[in-house]
Amino acid sequence: MNRVHNLRYALPLLPWALVHGTAFVTGAVGLTLLPLSIACMNLGLRRRATVSVCVLGVFLLALFLTNTSYLLPLSHGSTWAFSELGLTESLVAGFQPPNFPLWWSAAVTFVAWGSAAIFFATLYRRLSRPGEAFLGWLTLGHFLLMVMLWLFSDRYALVVLPSVIGLWLTGEVSPRPTLMLVFLAVFGGVSFVGVYDHLQYNQALWQAVDTLHQRGIADADIDGGYVVNGWLHYAHPDKAPRDEQGNILVPGLTTKIHPLRYQIANRPVPNWRLVQTIPYHRWLGRSGTICILERDTARSLTAREGTNTGKF
Repeated sequence: MNRVHNLRYALPLLPWALVHGTAFVTGAVGLTLLPLSIACMNLGLRRRATVSVCVLGVFLLALFLTNTSYLLPLSHGSTWAFSELGLTESLVAGFQPPNFPLWWSAAVTFVAWGSAAIFFATLYRRLSRPGEAFLGWLTLGHFLLMVMLWLFSDRYALVVLPSVIGLWLTGEVSPRPTLMLVFLAVFGGVSFVGVYDHLQYNQALWQAVDTLHQRGIADADIDGGYVVNGWLHYAHPDKAPRDEQGNILVPGLTTKIHPLRYQIANRPVPNWRLVQTIPYHRWLGRSGTICILERDTARSLTAREGTNTGKF
């Protein structure tokens, strides 16, 4: 309902959204089609693919020259983000997104848009038959829906993949099965490692919750971020903290403040005392530790008094 209500704000920004959405879908779909693109590349397609690359390259250059915001492929929060596929870490206090070098972002963007260029090259003089036209209109409809509702995340672009692959396979270009399977295996390996990394972090996070439980700490005194609080408090309101009026008080869900006694974080937080750390190790993403923190009432009071008196 909120997205439908926000259409009145989205319509005036439709020209910007069309440009942004086109760039987003081109990169997101191009990256997911990479195994098929490489498997279908041949001499007969090279000339059309070169023209397609030049056209998309000019469009991409215009985006950067006009400072048009564009979510690069494999950015933080993407389906295949190298930091953590589950995105649980970003929902815990003290998170700092990974900072990838410029050359890496440029290389990924070049590969994704090159893959999309090969796809567009296969559509040359196509969509003449009813079945092809239907797949084309279906893809266009999904694209317009994403633009209108600002669904600028590559997981929303996955919905266009069946129709896009159908368009591709109805053409004259046939993929080489062996090459395609090799690159599908690479994608599968990245996904497997990403899931492993997520489970390592998730295990450490809930181990921190279990540690507090073993110390006799009630759920109402634990702030573990969006995922933990959603289960401990929101899904079990009988154990949730409440305000003076009796309303459920869930940090990260019903309130942005953190009034609870204990907090689970990615790193130490000012005015909180470090109780214990729980390490985790990842294969691809960065390793680290989960910190169990206890609110330092004395420090919080001193800092608050210093702020009120102008002393630091």
